[in-house]
Amino acid sequence: MRLPASLPRLLAAALVTLLLGACDGTLHDAAGVPALPGGGPACEAPQHVCADACVAQSITACGDGCATCSAGANATATCEPGAGGAYACGQACQAGWFACSTGCCRATAVAAGDEHACAVTSDRALVCWGKNDAGQLGPGAAGLLRSIRPVTVPLSGVTAVAAGGQQTCALVGTGVGATLNCWGANAAGQLGGGDTSATSAIVSSPLAGATALALGARHGCAIVGSGPTAAVRCWGANDNGQLGTGDFTPHAAPVATLVVAGATALSAAGDDTCAVAAGAASCWGADTEGQTGSQDTVTPRAPKPAPVSVPLPIAPNPLPVVTGPALSVAVGRKHACASYTDAIGGTPLFCWGSGGEGQMGNRTTTTPVLAPVQADRINNGAASVFITGEAFSCSAKAGDLTMKCAGRNDQAQCGGAPSASPAVAELEVAFGGPVVAASAGRAFTCALVDEGGARVVKCWGSNADGQLGRATPASAPSPTPDLVGR
Repeated sequence: MRLPASLPRLLAAALVTLLLGACDGTLHDAAGVPALPGGGPACEAPQHVCADACVAQSITACGDGCATCSAGANATATCEPGAGGAYACGQACQAGWFACSTGCCRATAVAAGDEHACAVTSDRALVCWGKNDAGQLGPGAAGLLRSIRPVTVPLSGVTAVAAGGQQTCALVGTGVGATLNCWGANAAGQLGGGDTSATSAIVSSPLAGATALALGARHGCAIVGSGPTAAVRCWGANDNGQLGTGDFTPHAAPVATLVVAGATALSAAGDDTCAVAAGAASCWGADTEGQTGSQDTVTPRAPKPAPVSVPLPIAPNPLPVVTGPALSVAVGRKHACASYTDAIGGTPLFCWGSGGEGQMGNRTTTTPVLAPVQADRINNGAASVFITGEAFSCSAKAGDLTMKCAGRNDQAQCGGAPSASPAVAELEVAFGGPVVAASAGRAFTCALVDEGGARVVKCWGSNADGQLGRATPASAPSPTPDLVGR
C-alpha cells in the first residue's frame, strides 16, 4: 500500500499540535502545518510565547520579555496587566503593609466611609479600597466598581484623610500651603472645588491652615487654624443644615460656619456634623431622632442649620458627675457620642439620638434619646477610642486589646456572628494588640492597631464591596478584625 505523499506533513502537524495543545488560536498554513510568524506560534491571550511554547502569564514568565519577577522587602512579586492590557512585573505589599513611594510602608491613619476605606502611610502616601461606584477610590481605580486590594491614590505629603458617602478628601501640606484634595461623587459640590461637575480626577483647592477633616454623605467640613482661632469651614449639600451656616444654602466651596473659634475635634456622617469647640460639644443638621442634641420634643423634628450646644450630661449616682470639658465626638447616621472628663479623672462616654437598636451602649433600646446618656456598658468610664456607625457604637480605653460594641449586628459590625437581632448586650472585638485609633463606616469598622511597635490596619463587619480589604471570605461579613491585604 502506498502511503499518501502528504502523510509526513500531517504527522508533523499532529506532533506540533500535540506539543502545543494548550495554544488555542495557533496559526496554520495551507497544508495544516503550524506557522511560526515572528519566530513562534500565536497564542490566545493571556497566554504568550516563551521558549517556543504557549505559557500562562506568571511571575516566572511575565510579559513580552518572559521576565522573572522579583519583589522588595515586605512585598510579593506579581505579573499583572497594565495600560492596554500588556503584562508587566509588579509587586503587592504583604498583609499589614501598604504601597508607598519607598516600597511598602505601615499605616499612620485610617478613615472609613459608607462602603470604602483609606489609609495614610508612614511616608504620607495614600491608599484606598472597597466600593468605587462613584470613583471614591481615586484615579488609580478607574474602571473598577470595587477593589479588595488597596489602590494607590496619586498624592504625596498627605496629612489627613476622611471618607464619606461616595467621596474621599485628603489634606496635603500644612499651614498656609495646605490644600484640600477630593474625588468621587460631586452632585452636591461635596468635592469642595467650587462646582458640581462630575469628574474622575482629584479636585484640588487651597484651604490654608486646615488641620482636620470630616465627611458626611454629601458634605464635608474641616478645622482651619489652631488654638483660639481654630474655626470650622464646610462645603457641599445643605438641605438639612449640615453645613452649620444658619441657613439651607448649599456651597460647592468651603464656607465659614457658625463655629468660629476654639475648635478641637470634628465628626460628620449622613446629614449631620458635630464639633468640639471651647470645650463644649455642638451639633447641626438633620434632627429626626434628636441627633443634634437639641432636645426638641416637637415632632417631626426640624433640621437644625445652626450649631446646637449639647447639654452637659449629668451621670446618675453613684457615677461621678461630669465636670470637665468635652474631649472628642463621633457622629453615626442618626446618633452621636462624645467623651467628657469627670470629677475623678475619668473620660466617660455619653450618647444621644436614635437608640432603638442598643447603640446608646447602656443595654436599653429607647428611641429617641433626647438628652445624653452614659454608654456605661461599652466604655467603663474611660473612653480613649470610640466610633459610631449606622446604628452601632464601639469604645475602648487606652491600652485595651479589645473594643466593646453594641447596636445593630446584621453584618457582624459589633463582633460575634451576624444576627438579625441587635447586640443590646455588648460584644467584644479582639485585636491582638492595643487599638490606637478607629473609624466606622456604615456597617464596618477599620482600626489602627499596635502590634509589637508596628501599626497595622484591621477591619471587620460588612464586606459586600470589599471594604474589609481582604479576599477571603469573599463578600461575606466577618466579626473578626484581620489585616487589610490578607
